[in-house]
Amino acid sequence: MLQLSEFEPEVLYAFPFRNEHPGTYAYHQHDFLELSIMLEGYSDYNVEGQWRRVVAGQALLFNPGIHHQETQPPHTQSLQLHIGFRHIALPGQVPNHLPFKDALISLDDYRAEFMANAQRIVAESQRPTVFGHALLIQAMVIEQLCWLLRSLPENSVSNDYTELHQGNVSRDQQALVNAATYYLDVHYNEDLTLGTVAASLHVSAAYLSRTFKAIQGGNAD
Repeated sequence: MLQLSEFEPEVLYAFPFRNEHPGTYAYHQHDFLELSIMLEGYSDYNVEGQWRRVVAGQALLFNPGIHHQETQPPHTQSLQLHIGFRHIALPGQVPNHLPFKDALISLDDYRAEFMANAQRIVAESQRPTVFGHALLIQAMVIEQLCWLLRSLPENSVSNDYTELHQGNVSRDQQALVNAATYYLDVHYNEDLTLGTVAASLHVSAAYLSRTFKAIQGGNAD
């Protein structure tokens, strides 16, 4: 189960962009996650060579390394909210990846809440000098991700993410190793010990060491 204390994504940016000019942007990818939310109008997106039209009320999620580009067709316009973030890990999943099979997310029952919160982020983005602006943006982006993750059970999970059926390794053990790896990535510049990492994950150092050895082999000390 995902704990609130473990869910502290770093928000890199959250800004609206109104595109009123036709044209095609460069084909590119990021080393972080990005949400692109269509608020008004539509545009065409090429995601790993597959083109699709994205209309108001839909959202795209780009995991790190996913190539994409946008085309704004002639005589059209769109308003989108772009959110970049990183340092996120779900139990049993690769850090900094969200396990949606398709970049075009099916929001289903949570569409209304997801889009309403996106509009609040847009409104707050227009007030950068007001007290608490950065904190509110952080809080609203976390809420946005919560609505996104609530839609996850309704989406097919891609089979190219972490497999949890490795011998006798349990889902909880795999999740513990993923959480420990994520913790080490975030605190790489600190003088860490096995005991420090174990304490942060609320397990004993001995158990964490045994779990690492069971899954990854080698010496976790």
